[in-house]
Amino acid sequence: MGINYTSPTYYSHVLKEHFPSSGLLLLKLIGTLPTSLGKLEHLQQLFVGSNHLNGTIPISLSKLEQLSSLSMQDNDLQGTIPEGLITLTRLKSLHLDHNNLTGTIPSTLGALALSLLDLTASDNLLTGSLPASLGRVAKRGRVVDFSYNRLHGEIPVELCLARNMFLIGTNITNRCSEICRDKQYRVSHGGGVMLYSVMYLYSPALIFKIFE
Repeated sequence: MGINYTSPTYYSHVLKEHFPSSGLLLLKLIGTLPTSLGKLEHLQQLFVGSNHLNGTIPISLSKLEQLSSLSMQDNDLQGTIPEGLITLTRLKSLHLDHNNLTGTIPSTLGALALSLLDLTASDNLLTGSLPASLGRVAKRGRVVDFSYNRLHGEIPVELCLARNMFLIGTNITNRCSEICRDKQYRVSHGGGVMLYSVMYLYSPALIFKIFE
């Protein structure tokens, strides 16, 4: 069901009357996400990707403690990734790719390691270094992708055992070959393909592929 969002009042009414629980897919959205989304306390899946949304990610989403999937990719969202998402202890997938998010990666995301399997926020404006706490997510999860951000620094030791981590187009320095000597390393020039149990890093001329 598509909703052309033009009025926060109308939007809130539609949500309350027609989508009290389970999953919610919203298309053709224009504007900002209302804080009233936080009132859908039984919501399990929220998909608002591929719209024309701007503004920030509402902190009220941290109230959706039943949420297992949150997809907000392909919009024009700004601001930071809310640290309050730490309350979403059932969250399995978080997709924030292709927005204009700024600030650093919250270290609190590591607290979601027991549930979070997919964490993607590529093609944003995120800065700073990789939090070591992400190691708990990257080791267990299916994919962690922070490619094409303004990240820098070295890969924390905790992230060297990542299953599928993508850091293409960043200024992250690869130290895993020094740290994880029981790994097999291959280096290729140019692009790479999607492989399981592999970490991708972009260095001006090389992509490092780190296999289990």
